[in-house]
Amino acid sequence: MNLPQAIVVATGATSSKRTRVVANSPGIDEKVLAVLPRWSPFRSAMMAGHKTAVFYTPINDRQSIVGRSYAGAYDKKGDRPLVSSIVVVQNAQLKTFHNNAVLLLNALVSSGCLILDTNPPKVLPAIEMPSAAVNYFTAGRSSIDAQRVLSALELHNRIALMDVAKPLDSLGRLLNQIPLETRSRLSFSIGRRITDSAPFDISFYPNGDESFDQELAQREIFPVQCGVRKKLDREMV
Repeated sequence: MNLPQAIVVATGATSSKRTRVVANSPGIDEKVLAVLPRWSPFRSAMMAGHKTAVFYTPINDRQSIVGRSYAGAYDKKGDRPLVSSIVVVQNAQLKTFHNNAVLLLNALVSSGCLILDTNPPKVLPAIEMPSAAVNYFTAGRSSIDAQRVLSALELHNRIALMDVAKPLDSLGRLLNQIPLETRSRLSFSIGRRITDSAPFDISFYPNGDESFDQELAQREIFPVQCGVRKKLDREMV
C-alpha cells in the first residue's frame, strides 16, 4: 500500500498561526493539507523533557493522520522550529494494522519513515508499506484498564492518562483491548501538551504535578491516575 506524507513546520512558540505545510506527496486533497497545521504542535506544545512527540487523529469520515514531531535545527534568530512528519491513511489501509494506530506508527518508524528532515524536497514520494501486519500486541495486556478508560471518555470526552510507564507500548496494548470499530475513532497524543487547537481524546502526562493539574482543569480535561503517586486524588485506572 502507498501512504502519502507531508512535512509541517511550526516557527511560532505559542500558537499554530505560524505553522505551515512545506512539503507533501502528490494526491493529498487540499482540504486535508489545510487541516494538518492545526494538528501539528507548535514549539511550546512539546512536553518538557521529550525530544519527540507522536499523535493520531481522524480528520474526516474516510481518513486519519499519524505524525511524529521533532525540534529542528536552530535558525538565525536562535529559535528551533518544530518539524512534524505526517502520514495520511485511509480507513481501509488502517484496517491492515488492525485499526491500531500504534502498530502503524511503529511500522513507519521501523521502516525509516517519520524522521527529521529540515530540508525536504517540496514533492515527497508516497511511503510503500506492506499489505499485511502482525498484531504483536496480542502477546500481553495493557496495565491500563480499557473499560475504565472508555467509561471516562464517555463521561468527560477528553482525558489525560497520568504517570504511565512506557506510554506508547501501553497505548498499543490498550487499543488492542478496545473493540475494533472503536479504535480508529480515538485520537491521541504522546509527548505534547494539550492545546485548544488540537483536542485529542487521550493525552499522556508524565509525573503529574500541580502545574499539570491546573492546565488540565483550565481545559476541562479529566485526569486519570495510572501510576503510583503520593497524593492519589484522581480516579485510579
